[in-house]
Amino acid sequence: MCQGGGPINQYLSGIRDGDICRCAAQKALNRNSSRITTDFIVVVALGPVLGSMDSHQVETDLKCTEKGLALTVMLTRSADYDGAHLKNVLWRPKIQLTMVLHQPEATLETMWNMRLTTGAQVHHAQFPPYSDQIFPIILSKTLR
Repeated sequence: MCQGGGPINQYLSGIRDGDICRCAAQKALNRNSSRITTDFIVVVALGPVLGSMDSHQVETDLKCTEKGLALTVMLTRSADYDGAHLKNVLWRPKIQLTMVLHQPEATLETMWNMRLTTGAQVHHAQFPPYSDQIFPIILSKTLR
């Protein structure tokens, strides 16, 4: 079902080229050997708009599930953040996964979390000039 890993942008760490998620792939291979494909699917997960008080070191955890993949992302914000930000320093984390599906479909579940540098979990964050964001952000996409 999944062969994960692939190029990631300069802001991300934790997913390396060649990471392989074999658990569901082997089950799919055994059940659906006539439906195996070598076509690659490229999926891009875009995070929320972040600013100068947010770390560019983004932690990721990619796991196989019965339905596909679960991607958990941890963003870190300075505990000294008070709503001020440097002008024109906005950025968005971007995670790119290259996969081969071995079943007709798979589900990618992505969860974006945020914590402070103190380790405290953030449940409500401000992203000036954008609207406030509630964490975690959970997204699900069926891949075919």
